[in-house]
Amino acid sequence: MSQIIRDKAIDLMRCQRCAEAISLFSELINDDPNDWSLHYMIGQCYRFTEQLPNAVNALTKATKLNEKEPQSFLALGIALQLSEKYEQAIEKLKIALTIDPNLITAYNSIGLTYKKLNNYQKAIDWYTKAADRLMNTIHNQLVVNRDKCYKEEIAPDGGKVLVVLPYLMEETYKLLQMNPTYSIIKNNIGVCCIELGQKELAKEHFKESIEFTPEGYKYAGPIINLKKLTD
Repeated sequence: MSQIIRDKAIDLMRCQRCAEAISLFSELINDDPNDWSLHYMIGQCYRFTEQLPNAVNALTKATKLNEKEPQSFLALGIALQLSEKYEQAIEKLKIALTIDPNLITAYNSIGLTYKKLNNYQKAIDWYTKAADRLMNTIHNQLVVNRDKCYKEEIAPDGGKVLVVLPYLMEETYKLLQMNPTYSIIKNNIGVCCIELGQKELAKEHFKESIEFTPEGYKYAGPIINLKKLTD
């Protein structure tokens, strides 16, 4: 029976009917209070229904029950950020990254938190880390086919140099355009550049954000931001 209730609660959550899912997750937690995933899921439901104190409490419980799950620390960091507890948010988000250094959302969320603190240069630093980590992740996926990505050539001094083949650049470009993450990061950097008075640099980031927005993805941010700078 509990599995049926759990499946129903998860389905409601996936359908964005979080208010309905909360009562089911509460019932499950009463029966099994040490299941970290239940606290994580109800915490997310609380966050999505803007019940932030409840979200922080539930997600804190999830992190204590399972200290090795990065998604719980990520969710807690975001809930703390939304609660305007910025220093605590950064602390939890950094813990998420110590567990999973490839958690792009955590880098981006730290950048956003510093932006909310009006520390725009530090925000840019973290957004840049997010972009670099994303590029590195894509690179690691592609270089499995090493022969398609590189070839060795003889240098003028007789040594060997590794030459990057077009395949690596072309496939990196395609993969960056397959989801909006890179585009969002570039727009975020551009917004911070404006705050620092770096308008020309901001334009370049907005243009890149537009270029890497996936086809069919509705993301007006960089278009609006660029228009404001060029009008």
